[in-house]
Amino acid sequence: MAISNLYPAEGPTLNLNFTNSRTLDRRITFERTTTGTYMGRDGLIKTAAADEPRFDHRYQNGQVESLGLLIEETSTNKFTQSIISNWGNPANGTKTANAGLSPDNTSTATLIEATSLNGQTRIENGGETTPGRTYTLSCFCKAGTTDYCTFGLYELTDGAKNFQAIFYLTGEGTVTSESNCTATISAYTNGWYRCTMTITLTAGASYSGSGWKLGVCNSPTAYYNADIGDNVYFWGAQLESKAFATSYMPSPLDGQQGSRGADNAYMTDDNFSDWYNQSEGTFYANSTTNVSPNLFSGSIQPAILYATDGTSNNRIGMFYGPVNSIYTRIVSNGVQYGPSESIIGSINTTKSIISYKTGTNGGGASINGSVVKLSTPNLLPAVNKLVIGIQATSNFGVLNGTMSQLTYYPTRLTNAQLQNLTK
Repeated sequence: MAISNLYPAEGPTLNLNFTNSRTLDRRITFERTTTGTYMGRDGLIKTAAADEPRFDHRYQNGQVESLGLLIEETSTNKFTQSIISNWGNPANGTKTANAGLSPDNTSTATLIEATSLNGQTRIENGGETTPGRTYTLSCFCKAGTTDYCTFGLYELTDGAKNFQAIFYLTGEGTVTSESNCTATISAYTNGWYRCTMTITLTAGASYSGSGWKLGVCNSPTAYYNADIGDNVYFWGAQLESKAFATSYMPSPLDGQQGSRGADNAYMTDDNFSDWYNQSEGTFYANSTTNVSPNLFSGSIQPAILYATDGTSNNRIGMFYGPVNSIYTRIVSNGVQYGPSESIIGSINTTKSIISYKTGTNGGGASINGSVVKLSTPNLLPAVNKLVIGIQATSNFGVLNGTMSQLTYYPTRLTNAQLQNLTK
C-alpha cells in the first residue's frame, strides 16, 4: 500500500495538542468551582485558580514530561490537617516543622526522626475510618538519613490485621512491601515521591483511635525497624474515600477538609458546529487515565470524549471499560450501533479513534493500532456538544487523567488510516 494512503488527504478541522501548547483553545469552555493543584513545567506543585485549566506533567528518568490537559472528578481530603506538623507528636520520635523545601518549593516539609530503636516511629491522624469503605492515603515523602518510609492502619477487632506498605525513596522509587493493601509510588523533583496506599476496611470492624500512620523505617520488609536518628521528610497528607489518589488538595488552616470541584471542558453552539460534520467524521484522542484498569467498571469508566446532545440516547464517543478495554459508542435515538470494544491490555495510556458514517461498515474504531472493528449505523445521532474526559450525561465516568491530543477529521477515514493513526 502506498504510504500516502495511510494518512488522511484532508486535514483536520479540529486539532488540539494540549501537550505541546499547554493552553486551552478559545472555543473550549472550562469550569471548576475550586482551585486545583498539578505538576508544573518545572516539576513543582502549582495551584490553579477556580475555572483555570491545569496542564499536568510527570517526572520520569530525571526529566519533566508534559502530559496535557488534566481532567479530574470532584474529591475531598478527609484530613482536616494536611500540614503534618499540625498533627500530634510522633510516637517514639520527634517532628520538626518547616525543616526543608517541599514539593511546591516552600519551606514547609516536616521531618520525622526516630528516637527509639525498633519503636515504631510514626506520626498519626485519626481521620475517617468507616467500616466497609475504600480509602486511599497519599503523602509526599523524601529520604532523610534513611531511604524507607511506611504507611499503616491497624484493625482492632477479632481477626485483627494490619494494613501497611513500605516505600523505597531512591531512584524511580519502589513499593517494597504491601500488606492487605495496594500501594503505588511516583517520583517528583528534588528527591520527593508521592506514595499511596489503598485499602478496603472490613465491614463491622473497628480501628485504632490514633488512626492513619506515616512512619520511618530502614528495612524493605520490616515495618517496625528504625534506628535512633533515622528520619524522613513528609508533606501534603491526603485521605480520599475512593480507590485511587487524585491531585493534592490542601486542607484549609481553619481545620476544614480540603476539596476540589470537578473539571469540565466542553464545546457548544458555533464553537462545535463550525468544525463538526453531522454526516460523517472521525475522532482521534491520545489520553491517559490514572485509574487502575482493574477498576474499570460501574461508575468508574473513565471517559475519553463524547459528541452528544446532552443525553445518553444520542452520542458518539469512547471510554475505558471493563476487562482492560476501550469501549466505543455510536448511539442514535437510543439504538447502539457500536463498535462495541477493543481490548488494549493492562495499560492506561491509549491512542483511540472512532469513525462514523451510515451504511455497511460505516462505523469503525481502532485502539493502539489494533485491527479495526466495524459496525453498520442505520442512523447517525444529531449532536451539538463535545465533552472532554467525562460521560455524556452527568458528572461520573471522569477521565481522572490527562488528554494529550484531540483531533477531528470531517470525513470517515479508511480502515488503514484508522489503524495507522493509532500506532
